[in-house]
Formats: sequence, structure tokens, C-alpha cells
Amino acid sequence: MSGIRVFRIWFALFLLLCLSPAAMLCAQPAVWGRLMEAGKLSLRQGNYEQAKDAFRAAVATSKELPGDSRVQSLHYLGITHYRLGQYLEAERALKEGLPIAERLWGVENRAVLQLKNHLGTVYVYTGHYTSAEKVFRHVAEIERDRTKPDPENLSGALNNLSQVLMMRRRHEEALAMQREVVAIREAAYGPEHQEVATALTNLSAQLRMTGMNGEAEKVQLRALRILEKPLGPEHPELISGLLNLARLYASQRRFAEAEALMERCRRICETKLGPEHPILGTVLMTHAEILRETQRKRESKDLERRAKTILRQHGEDNLLHHTIDVFAFQ
Repeated sequence: MSGIRVFRIWFALFLLLCLSPAAMLCAQPAVWGRLMEAGKLSLRQGNYEQAKDAFRAAVATSKELPGDSRVQSLHYLGITHYRLGQYLEAERALKEGLPIAERLWGVENRAVLQLKNHLGTVYVYTGHYTSAEKVFRHVAEIERDRTKPDPENLSGALNNLSQVLMMRRRHEEALAMQREVVAIREAAYGPEHQEVATALTNLSAQLRMTGMNGEAEKVQLRALRILEKPLGPEHPELISGLLNLARLYASQRRFAEAEALMERCRRICETKLGPEHPILGTVLMTHAEILRETQRKRESKDLERRAKTILRQHGEDNLLHHTIDVFAFQ
């Protein structure tokens, strides 16, 4: 984050601490807006710890503001906790915001459905697949019944539902649904949008898991090209696609290419997410499997040991076979 952005955050906090109560009430909407702006910028840049600090301050500031400010603050805080692998904290933030949003806007409002969709994503990562499937089907059914469905909510729910179906080995249904997601997003946003790339990565993972390797590689390479244009080569959003491509190459015994991708994944994880993030645990476990296939057993055991230590801290097994969508407010 730029020095100007950091200054804005701390100046906003200074105002909260130093102004008189009456003046503080007048200043709070502007303070809240600056905190949210700083948090969103950090989120886009992959600086999740900085984003979390900004959104926590926004939540605190929003207590004296209209309810929609609090909902947005909690929603973004939940998204940021999710990005950091802090799934229980994400669930708490989203659950706190959901009833406020329902009271403000009604249970079928599109912003409410978006929040529900994001809560469903957290259920996936905490292993509550039945709850997650129920949420995604609920959102998708409401959007399909509209005269003009919201493409973000509909495709997000279908994308996430597709991943749950894949985990439950309902491969044919999942694959058809994921192709529909790609089509919806291409029609709504154009073929080079980041949300199209997310859908393509999930489609590639499903194709790989059903043995359709040629199409899987083509689809994944397209997804990575789309993401690298706006985000650059070292953004956390690339990890899922790089990991999927590495798994594909390893299954084809293209070990040198797979290892190069794993090293890149590790570098991004350690630099952007930190040494204890659950996604790093998944990356290390996958890298260990590849090393074992190349008879580098000692290196493999060292990585596997480290991976298990990280994953046990989070109660995780093997994340990132697919990408569960979490979108910010548009």
C-alpha cells in the first residue's frame, strides 16, 4: 500500500480518537469511507493483512452509522478472513452481517444472496458440504426465477455448487454445470474477465480429474493468461491455476514443468500469504507428492512434514482442488 494510503488510514483513526463526540459523528461517514477504500485496495493487491486491519476499523466505525455500512464492513471483513484462511472468523463476520442485510433489504435481495453465497463458500472450507450445497441451490433457484437473473450471483452459486458436486463424485452433473458457468460469465463480462478465469480454472480441474487432460491444459493456460494481464505474475489469485496445472503435468510425468510451477506457487504463498497459511500447506503437500514420484524421498518427507504441521493447525486436509468464488461488492 502506498504511503498516502497508509496515512489516510491512520489519519482516519486519529480523527476518531481526538475529535469531540459531535464532530466525530459528523466525521464518521468520511472516516468509514476512507477505511473501506483502503481495505479494498489492499484486497485487490493481495495484501490481506493490511486489508483486514482496515476492514476491522471500518466495522468499529460503522456502529454509529446506517445498517448498510455495517453490512458492507462485515461482508468485506469476512471475505478477507477467508482469503487469509481464517474460516471460522470469516463465518462469524458473515453470519453477523446476514440478518442485518435481510432486515434492511429482504431475503431475496441480490446483495443478500451474494452474502449467502459467500457464507456457503466458507461452509465448504469448514467441511459443511450439506449446508453449503443447500445455500448454493437456494441462491441459484431464486436467481433462475427472476426475469433477468444477476449473472454474478447465479454463476457464483452454480460455480460453487459444481465444486461441491465434484467433491461428492457427481462428475457428469458437475462438469455440465461448470460449462454453464463459463458461458454465463463470458456472455455477461466478455471472454477476458477475471471471473471467467476463475470459472475456467475450475473447469480445468474437473476435466483433469475426469481424465480429459488435453482440454484441461488448454483451458487452464487460457485462465492463467487472463489473470496475469491485470494482476501480474505473483498475485495469490494465480495459485489455484498454477497448482492445477502442476498436478496435470505431474500426472503426465512432465516433472520438470510441474516442479517449476510448484516453486512459483510456494514463492507466492510465502511472500503474499505467510508461512502458516493453509493454502501453503496444500502447495507443500502437492510438491511433496511430485518429489516422491521423482524418487527424491528425503525432500518429499521434509515437505510433507511441514505441510501436515500447517494443515493440522487449521483442521484442513487438501484444499484448492478447485476455486470457490468469493467476489467483492461490485
